[in-house]
Amino acid sequence: MLVETAIKTGMRRSELANLLVSHISFASNRLVVVAGKGSKDRAIPMGSKLKLDLQILCSDKKADDRVFGLNPWSLGLKI
Repeated sequence: MLVETAIKTGMRRSELANLLVSHISFASNRLVVVAGKGSKDRAIPMGSKLKLDLQILCSDKKADDRVFGLNPWSLGLKI
């Protein structure tokens, strides 16, 4: 699911690691990258298949949980 999200959205490793459930708007079919490259926020549209897969993945998580349950160093990022 992590790789599929990366491919379909173009999100960077740090953006994927920091993606919270609250950053996903299922109603408007958008992911919001908070403090991405250049410390800017941006919205990324998501298709219906990705939306469905993310809804299933996030169904038992709280709004402040990481979507993929990974820490930044899990994706090879320095802290």
